[in-house]
Amino acid sequence: MLRSTTTMREPLRGTVALAVLLLAAALLGLVAPAPAAGAPGSSSVVSAERPRKASTSAWMSVNAAKRIPGEKVKLSAHVYPEMRRKVVVQRKLGKRGKWTNFVSGRTTAKGELAREFKATTQDARFRVVVPAAKRGSTRYAAARSKVLKVKSVEQEARLTMRVSSGGELIEASVWAAPFRKKRPVRIQVLSDTWRTIAVGELDEKGQEEFTFLRVASGAYTFRAVVQQWRGAPKVVSPHRRIVITTPRDRTPPPKPQSLRAEPGDGSVELVWNKVDARDFAAYLVYMRSSASSTWNTLVVDKNVGYLRVTKLGNGTRYEFKVTAVDRYGNESGFSNTVRATPKGSATPPPPAGHGGGPGGGSSGDVPISVPGPGKPGSILDQWLELFPWLPLLPFWPYP
Repeated sequence: MLRSTTTMREPLRGTVALAVLLLAAALLGLVAPAPAAGAPGSSSVVSAERPRKASTSAWMSVNAAKRIPGEKVKLSAHVYPEMRRKVVVQRKLGKRGKWTNFVSGRTTAKGELAREFKATTQDARFRVVVPAAKRGSTRYAAARSKVLKVKSVEQEARLTMRVSSGGELIEASVWAAPFRKKRPVRIQVLSDTWRTIAVGELDEKGQEEFTFLRVASGAYTFRAVVQQWRGAPKVVSPHRRIVITTPRDRTPPPKPQSLRAEPGDGSVELVWNKVDARDFAAYLVYMRSSASSTWNTLVVDKNVGYLRVTKLGNGTRYEFKVTAVDRYGNESGFSNTVRATPKGSATPPPPAGHGGGPGGGSSGDVPISVPGPGKPGSILDQWLELFPWLPLLPFWPYP
């Protein structure tokens, strides 16, 4: 019995000894404690790094907040930070409209997306929506811009006309809205049809001023036409009617003297003595062929004392006479009438002393070619640029 008891106590002593050794080792730091469940190092799998979050801002811009229906509008969406991002531009028309996707795409590397479209007749509201995006280890948040309003406005044009205090000038003032700098504008006068007598451009305030020489007495109707501009249709002002009273100067200039005609090959050269008058404006050359009873009129600058009429028919007889007109529309009597028949020979050079009065000449005299009788050509356009009031004269012969 004693032997058996000793055998049972030996394992117990070994267990106690092992526990004492482990406790001593732990106290001395020789054995590391087992990691807790879920702690780093408790598993062979390494967790991924969490992505960094970044905010996004977005806004919109337009090249003009007030737009004419039909006019082109440039709309731009902007995203920050600047990078290529997918964006959607949404639009809402009118007060009761719903938001709809209007434009979608990707911004440039500078975070911009620009589009052009035509303005509608309704006010429009725009906003840009930017979805969330991930770049590398950074996740950028979604964003939505503030609402941008583009207002649709109707065009308006006004014309003001007045006669200057001195009674010698007509002044016209044009105003148009919305303002569009350098937009072309025309002043027109009504005769049988509307005729353009002046062309200009609106300034940064939407205004333009015109001045004309006083014309012959009578009632005249004017209007301003603001031309089509970048998709916006033209707009016409209300008509303005003014009455020109009889000018104080009713005296016509002296009539041209010593009209001569020199026939050439398909041409006739006319020479006369120049008129000297303070308010002298231009010469009117009357011409017709022997087969016609209608006089056609050519306008000649006051500094030119002769005219070469070309493209005439050889063998056809032509008649010519000249008058002078002042800036009030007073016309002189006729010069002497001359007749000439173009012939098939070389045209002689102009006489040395022609156009400057007796014994004189003028360095400003230059020959002018015009079409055949009854067919006014580009030369008339040139003179209309110099004398835009000519169509207002009661004797203006061309439609």
